[in-house]
Amino acid sequence: MDRADDPISQLSNYDGELSIIATNRAEWFGGHARNTGRLDRLFAASQFDAVEMVDIELETVRGTEWMLHRDCCEYVGHGR
Repeated sequence: MDRADDPISQLSNYDGELSIIATNRAEWFGGHARNTGRLDRLFAASQFDAVEMVDIELETVRGTEWMLHRDCCEYVGHGR
């Protein structure tokens, strides 16, 4: 998502057959996304049926307390 011009719009228009693994790499991890709002954009991406998985760095999970809670998986739609 960090390299797309308008990732949410592009996801809404996606009509391909392959599932999507959404990723939004932070600048500190070699990507182009700023930390502010990065996880919110990944959450927005997870709401599309075509998005099968969201790729988040383990370092982010360990540093973000709410992600360590069991209910987080249901919150972001991975409890399907």
